[in-house]
Amino acid sequence: MKLNLILADAAQEAPGGKLSALGIGWTRIKQPVPQFAVVGFAEMDPIEAEQPHSLVVVLCDSDGNPIMGGPDHELLRIDAHLQGQLVNDLEKYEVVRLQFGIPVPPGIPLEPGGYEFRATIDGDLDSAAACRFRVLPADATT
Repeated sequence: MKLNLILADAAQEAPGGKLSALGIGWTRIKQPVPQFAVVGFAEMDPIEAEQPHSLVVVLCDSDGNPIMGGPDHELLRIDAHLQGQLVNDLEKYEVVRLQFGIPVPPGIPLEPGGYEFRATIDGDLDSAAACRFRVLPADATT
């Protein structure tokens, strides 16, 4: 299993197992932090894809410490489930790609500095992924 993450301005699931994303691939964002999305792609064997999987995404600071900053100062963590559709004609060398777009609400109180989203599927650290980004002050030039 392989997992990749990238950031986008917005993402939405589309018909046919597709994902539509806008403003994809940025690594810098200004305060106040607007709404954005964590986009991910999980590649797995067809047999793996048929099974339900647990996805956990956690926002961490540049030292790897989880950020506590939700409405009630809870851990900024996203839990989701992934599962593919059974496809009967896949060859043994083919992979199934499950994609997801997780909206992140505006107004997360992040100070200027480095951050990263860390994700795991079923707690498997061998297939973990991270996506780093930097929050800039509102008056910064990019």
